Amino acid sequence: LTDYIENGRTGILVGSESIKDLADNIGKLLKNSSELSKISKAALEFAQRNFTYRVYDMRIGKVIKSFIKVWKLPQVQRKISPMLTICSPQLGISAETSSGGEVYDREILVRLAKLGAEIEILLPKGRDYPEKIKNFTITFAPIKSIFPPYIFNFFVLPYLFKTYKNQPFQILRIHSPYFVGPAAVIFKFFNPKVKLVVSYLHLESNNLIFELINRLIIKKIDLIVTISLATKREIIKKYGVTSAKILVTYPGVNNKFRPEPKYKTLLKKFQLENKFVLFFLAGLKFRKNPDFLLEVLEKIKDQKIVLVFAGSGQAEPFLKLKAKVLGLSKQV
Repeated sequence: LTDYIENGRTGILVGSESIKDLADNIGKLLKNSSELSKISKAALEFAQRNFTYRVYDMRIGKVIKSFIKVWKLPQVQRKISPMLTICSPQLGISAETSSGGEVYDREILVRLAKLGAEIEILLPKGRDYPEKIKNFTITFAPIKSIFPPYIFNFFVLPYLFKTYKNQPFQILRIHSPYFVGPAAVIFKFFNPKVKLVVSYLHLESNNLIFELINRLIIKKIDLIVTISLATKREIIKKYGVTSAKILVTYPGVNNKFRPEPKYKTLLKKFQLENKFVLFFLAGLKFRKNPDFLLEVLEKIKDQKIVLVFAGSGQAEPFLKLKAKVLGLSKQV
């Protein structure tokens, strides 16, 4: 978190799972509006300097160009050579989605294409994708629904061999090592000159299948890209991967996520007038630990505070039940 927050200036950091510390600090900000305003302003300025799509473009371009040189791929001057082709099988890169790993992948691929690389993409049948991207070539798998996601490997493997035969690519980039990794490693065994680049946004915990996949493929990856130093350190410690093979690139945020005047209709609809709002914007998944905030809210014991969950997912029924049990239904 220290990669994203400067404690006391752009935010407040507390110990992991520390309900009391978080509740106490929220309570202090509730009583000190000038300090809250100061931190909010500094946080926005920090994000605009470090986490916009423009900054992200610059990072991605710099990274790719450096590895083109290291791997002795087609050389470039100002842009990536059009001779460079990247293959990237995807479960989704919808132009409409605005959260999650799908956005991360979509923005990477769009920006690589704009830098001049040719991008070969496999998608489940009928899936949405950004149109009018000059260097995108889209191929669809024969079925729409890929569930469980692991079976995508069976479609990816023949696609990789067929694509490579028709249009040889230098880089095979995959988002999910769990859903595409086994097929990618098998392909690389027969085509060792192709560089395998894999994104690890985080390590999945308490999943035996994912753990097995990691141990089978992670040492065969040429470059691991992650979004935090914490994940990089975890990969090094757990799997013994050398630091030089793991690159940290912080993601960008769409400019549409910016402060704007509050909508009076929404304030009225959700009864938020004159309330202090805690906002959770993410998929309601247990691994994101959203119910932790319910315990924090219960600890604060202030009726002026309202907790808003903006998202959906398997944890939603549990959150509603827990809020009711804790007597927080009117505040959530």
